[in-house]
Amino acid sequence: MLVFISSGIGNTHYTSDWVIKTWQDFIAELNRLKTLTAPMNTVLRIAGKISDPGAEQ
Repeated sequence: MLVFISSGIGNTHYTSDWVIKTWQDFIAELNRLKTLTAPMNTVLRIAGKISDPGAEQ
């Protein structure tokens, strides 16, 4: 995304429609990743319990 921001926005080789679509796709991906926060926190919590001292090997 850094490449898009630094070389895509304002570049006359790209249409405004392409820039808008790329930006919307980026925001959609950020929103998708945001929905994974709670499940990933659960995985991290359980993994931590498994690795705690005294856990069955």
